[in-house]
Amino acid sequence: MRRLIAFCLVALPLFGDSVTEVRNAEIAFAKAFADQDSDKFFSFVAKDAQFIQRNGAVLNGKEAVINRWGEMFKMKSAPFSWRPEHVAVTDNGRLGWSSGPVFGPDGIQIGVYTSIWEKQMDGSWKIKFDGPGTPPPFEEGFITTADGVKLHYRKIGHGRPTVIVPLEYHLWDEMSKLANQDRATVISYDVRGRGRSSLTEAISIQNDENDLETVRKFFNVDRFIPIGFSYLGLMVAMYTHDHPDRVARVVQIAPLAPQRPERQIQPADDGGAPKELVEKREAMLKSGAIDSQPREFCEMDAKVFAYSLVGDPSRVDRIPVRCDYENEWPKNVYHTFKLLMSSEPVTFTADDLKNDTAPVLIIHGTKDRNAAYAGGVAWSKTWPNAKLVTIEGAAHGVLWEETETVMRAIREFIAPAAE
Repeated sequence: MRRLIAFCLVALPLFGDSVTEVRNAEIAFAKAFADQDSDKFFSFVAKDAQFIQRNGAVLNGKEAVINRWGEMFKMKSAPFSWRPEHVAVTDNGRLGWSSGPVFGPDGIQIGVYTSIWEKQMDGSWKIKFDGPGTPPPFEEGFITTADGVKLHYRKIGHGRPTVIVPLEYHLWDEMSKLANQDRATVISYDVRGRGRSSLTEAISIQNDENDLETVRKFFNVDRFIPIGFSYLGLMVAMYTHDHPDRVARVVQIAPLAPQRPERQIQPADDGGAPKELVEKREAMLKSGAIDSQPREFCEMDAKVFAYSLVGDPSRVDRIPVRCDYENEWPKNVYHTFKLLMSSEPVTFTADDLKNDTAPVLIIHGTKDRNAAYAGGVAWSKTWPNAKLVTIEGAAHGVLWEETETVMRAIREFIAPAAE
């Protein structure tokens, strides 16, 4: 169960240090704006900077930027905020590119920015070009649960069927593509304590089930297809059993097993992460970096545990890094999973589910170190109408390790629900 948290992993680019420098510069730039620290903010702007406005007008040079943006530092609070989500550098490490979402005061995404940074002779970075990016093609917002927790969601598409996917922050990039050409409506949300949803002590798999029903009601969806990854594969089974009339079909990806015996994995296997990475992570942990450098520790932790998520170590680069939000930093996510694992265990037998006849697709890799493949086999024998797709040699990160195979299976499975 410990490594169920390792949804947030990826290998760093070749110029990892320069990428980190650009990301940190963008973060500090955004923080200066949020803090209304004009001196700090404008110190990042190059003398010949070009800031492109939403109407296409260009602010040519630092003085023009100061004259226009200076007005926003006279407000009571910053009118918007942003954060870097994608960062890259040129081969010589002199130019950096940063892009990410822009948020309104209410935390709802209102756009996308792009920036070009240049490394100075003294090693600092200054912004050369800044402007709006392409607006997101999806709806975004928050849903408040009965106990006051805010769940962040994104919705895309207008087709049939409707698919609801918990764990938005980790699964959106892949699952949103199910809506291509309006073949489906995809609603994905961060479960409580994860991504951009509220950090809370009220964490349990039972609350996760209740939240799925809250999301359904919010969008007034009659019937839908839940897609559950890892322990959420068990959660969507709970929901289906309790709300059979609301579920058209079910998808479980690397699900936690229906019974405790199939949930045990012995012996523990970290996937063979390189010794130097493991030692560096342990040194950071011992130095207290989990608290003092939470994002940096998250990235190192991710690099190590990425190996446990793939069956083939050469595919470790396919596992994406997810360290942008504080909820995903180990100092918080470890606690979230501790609360989750302390919630009441749920088990199912074939007799329990004998009346749950909705078609079920189970996708599981044979080398899964986090939710044993035996669990996928057990589900295929527990549901009365189930199909098991076995991915030979894949591990818990099967969605990223074998993306095309997994997504093709899901597309073909949900297609009949549109008829």
